[in-house]
Amino acid sequence: MSCVFCDIAEEVRSGQREALHTWSGSWTDRLYAFAITPLNPVTEGHVLIIPAEHADNALHSPVLTAMVMRCAASWARDRSPVCNIITSVGAAATQTVQHLHIHVVPRTIGDGLSLPWTEPSDDFLVAHVAARRNDNAFMERLAGSIARHREILDRLDGRIEFGRKKES
Repeated sequence: MSCVFCDIAEEVRSGQREALHTWSGSWTDRLYAFAITPLNPVTEGHVLIIPAEHADNALHSPVLTAMVMRCAASWARDRSPVCNIITSVGAAATQTVQHLHIHVVPRTIGDGLSLPWTEPSDDFLVAHVAARRNDNAFMERLAGSIARHREILDRLDGRIEFGRKKES
């Protein structure tokens, strides 16, 4: 089975594709990682740091994962000091390409990205909405989301009390 990131690594090695940055061994010219812009960047400056050697995911080779994480941290330190550095293992964790890769996602207040394990603070939400108040499509989605949440709460009203379901 072909691996898209292995194919890209070969193109970078051969000079057919230009990477944003490459990392090579200090005493050899052997390419061991490279940075590219993903097909659908979620923020300006979002990059993927990818090892040239195939590893299915971060658990496949802890040593390789550490080397690639070092590249990602170096990239972020020099270019995106406020960011998320993320990798996923498996489809349930949103890994879509079965080749180790690390996302470096620059962040700003109001960029609209949320992570499933964090609940945005009120200050964050206010700043986010304020930053996008002139974005009609965003404001329409927000209004629709608020309306859906109100409908859900209305349906639950009377059925849930203090975190417990009321007996019918």
